[in-house]
Amino acid sequence: MRHSAIFVLLKAANTALATAWTFALTYSLVRVVGIEEYAVFTVVLAVAALVLQADLGLSVRLFARLRSDFIGRGGTTNAATRSAAAASFCIYLSLATLAAGVFAVATWRLGIGVAGSRPALVLFFTAAVLVLPITILKAALNAHDAFLLAEQVDFARRLLQLLLAVSLQLGVPLGTYAVANLVVILLALGALLAAVQMAGVLAGTQLGAGLRDLRADVGAIRASARLALCEFLIYAFPYGYLMLAFGSPATVVAFDMFFKVTRFGITAYMAGVEAMLPAQTRLYHGAAAVGLRRLVGITLLLLSVPFLAAIAAVGLYGDEIFSRLLDTAGLVSPWMRLHICIMLAFMLVQTASGGLLAALGFQLPLANRASATLGAMLLLSAGIWMVGGTFEAFISGYVLIYGCEAVSYAVLLRQVLRDRTRKGLPNLRGAS
Repeated sequence: MRHSAIFVLLKAANTALATAWTFALTYSLVRVVGIEEYAVFTVVLAVAALVLQADLGLSVRLFARLRSDFIGRGGTTNAATRSAAAASFCIYLSLATLAAGVFAVATWRLGIGVAGSRPALVLFFTAAVLVLPITILKAALNAHDAFLLAEQVDFARRLLQLLLAVSLQLGVPLGTYAVANLVVILLALGALLAAVQMAGVLAGTQLGAGLRDLRADVGAIRASARLALCEFLIYAFPYGYLMLAFGSPATVVAFDMFFKVTRFGITAYMAGVEAMLPAQTRLYHGAAAVGLRRLVGITLLLLSVPFLAAIAAVGLYGDEIFSRLLDTAGLVSPWMRLHICIMLAFMLVQTASGGLLAALGFQLPLANRASATLGAMLLLSAGIWMVGGTFEAFISGYVLIYGCEAVSYAVLLRQVLRDRTRKGLPNLRGAS
């Protein structure tokens, strides 16, 4: 529990740094390149986020398996699963490198952005997609109780990124910032890889054996992939839809603020969830269901702290915050700020339930719920387009459908905890 408390503090610090970096970078870019070119950077980073979905939930799946092994085998893990993690890292590093190369060619061939910003766009994109192999390294370290070390590396990375974002306002050229940001990501990747090797996580691993293990686990990986893809599309498809349906950059920018604040919610909530996962998964695999229920309650109380802080900031000072951030007044209306607060409440329920369920290996029922949610949102979008509905109608429907998904996740978690009390530990090969 002492380690969990330190982990909570580190997670909180990293969440604060990540949030500060996001808004500091937005503030700086709007003033350095202008609002129209900032929209290009926003779309590029959204494309990079799409590349990150190549993870397809595999890092969470590997964590669930490695963690089950680590606890069940008294501090050791199965060599086949470790090999699967090593193979996944190699695949993801190759994918990130390939994506960066393809994007660089496309940027000049398609004339993306203004000519002077293109090198920075490529470097921004490359730094963003290199988070893909980092996810595997962090999952492996966390599963082996080295979560504090992984979080310390993240702390150093995020602090440096924040300082670099602030430096843009001090006159540092955009290109210099982009190069330095990429170097920071590469240093973090190298540090995590060294930590994984020192912890013995990659000891005795074989690429061929890892690929065979991944093939054997293809059913569960497919469920993880569907869950990750649906979750990404739920958050990302409005960017393109709003531009096509309403043709106004203002709606895209307003949704971008909605997205950024609510993503802050998920980031903050996941920090709390991930901080408690080592203890929660140990209790689950140790069949201590009563203690796990108590810990879930503590987790919800922990998540209420960033929730209350966020709705206080958005509700009381949102107009001033968004006006200063975007250097334009009125883009984020009081109505929009109300829906941001409602969304943050739903996200608390969804993240607290879904984060634990995914770490325990229940990707399939989560994927079914996410698929239904995405389908409902697409039907909503088509309906609004056909009847000429408003931006406000889309956001209201979007938030309501998301709320239904959040409640379904909470109901599933309640059922899993009840079944864990009555039955033995499920086989993770089939539990997904």
